Amino acid sequence: MGKMRQKICLLPAAGVILLALAGLIYWGVHAYDPVDGLKTAVYDLVAVVRSEQTSPATFFALMAVLPILGFPISVFLVVAGLKFGLLVGLAVSAAVMPIHLAAAYLLAGRLLHDPIRRLAVKIGYEIPRVPDASAASFTFVFFAVPGIPYALKNLLLPLGGIPFRLYFITGWIVQWVMGIPFMGVGDGVARMNPYMLGVFVVLMVVGYLVVRWFRARYGDILE
Repeated sequence: MGKMRQKICLLPAAGVILLALAGLIYWGVHAYDPVDGLKTAVYDLVAVVRSEQTSPATFFALMAVLPILGFPISVFLVVAGLKFGLLVGLAVSAAVMPIHLAAAYLLAGRLLHDPIRRLAVKIGYEIPRVPDASAASFTFVFFAVPGIPYALKNLLLPLGGIPFRLYFITGWIVQWVMGIPFMGVGDGVARMNPYMLGVFVVLMVVGYLVVRWFRARYGDILE
C-alpha cells in the first residue's frame, strides 16, 4: 500500500518534468547569450506572472513547472500574494510545492539516481548516504536552513537516500511555512498597507535570524 501511494504521488510529476524539460530546451535554443538570455527570461516571466491578464490556471501552471528548472520560488510566492492575497496564495503554494517535491524525487531518487551516483564515483566523489538514525533531523535542518536554492534542496536529499514519505511531508510543511512571509509581503504591497507589509518584513528578518542561530547550533547535523 505504501508503494502504491508513492506511485500515485510520483506519476503526475512525470508530466511536469516533461513540460519542464521542454521549457529548458526552449530557453536553451533562444538564449544565445547565456547571461543576457537569462536576465531577459527572468524579466519576461516576472512580467507575465504579474500581469492581470494572466489567468489563475496559467499562473498555477507556471508556478508548478518553472521552480523545478531553478526559477526562484520566492518570486512566485510574492506574486501570489500580490495577485490573490495571502489566504489564496497560501492555498496555491500548498498545492504546488508537492508537485515540485514529487518531480524532484522522481528525477533524483528514481530516474537519475544511479547514473548520478556512478558519475560522482567516476570523478572521484562519493555522494554520502544519510544514516537512518539521523534522517529525520537531517531532513528538517536541510530544508530549514538558508543558502541552498529551493530546487537544489529538493534534488539533493533523494540522492542521499532519504525515504520518500519523510522527504515529502517534511519538505512540504517546512518550505510552505517558510514561504508565508513572502506571500504576506506581496499581499501588503497589493493592499498598500504599510502596517501589514512591515509585519511580514519583520517576520522575514526574525525568521532569518532564528534560522541562522539554528544553523549555528545544529549545523553539524549537515556535516
